Amino acid sequence: MHNPSRLLDQFCFRRGDRGVTLLELLITLLIVSILVALAAPSYLEWSSAARVRTQTHALLSALVKGRDTAMLHRHQVRICASSNGATCSGATNWAVGWLVKDLTNSTVLATEPAISGGNTLAASVGAITFASNGEPNVAALFELKPKVCSGKAARSISVELTGLTSDQAASC
Repeated sequence: MHNPSRLLDQFCFRRGDRGVTLLELLITLLIVSILVALAAPSYLEWSSAARVRTQTHALLSALVKGRDTAMLHRHQVRICASSNGATCSGATNWAVGWLVKDLTNSTVLATEPAISGGNTLAASVGAITFASNGEPNVAALFELKPKVCSGKAARSISVELTGLTSDQAASC
């Protein structure tokens, strides 16, 4: 039969135990630092990919909102690059941000600030205007690239003349 106090002594500190030694602490810190060094590149890649997904979703949402609003209210709606959230810049660098504006009553429906993380967002056009039937005045192609781009980390977002939007992975 086991002695309960003896079993307890095996799992508890004895009177002479004072804690961990400096050597044990250094070995633990070494192991932790090695694990962090191994995990950091994967975390940075995951973080960059998540940022690109979020920014792609924000642009697609603005495009869908513009098209839906145009069809719902039978108004013309413009989506354009904008650094101040009030006026269109006319530039093809959409990394500065963008806005969705109802041209019939000059109301800004939505704005998006500049994209973060040093990513770039270039477009084939400076603005897209959706007619009341939901068709854009021009087909457009957007290229969203992360700051450090390799493989298929970029995204290609397209707006077709029918008004449909799509995105897919693109090569850096």
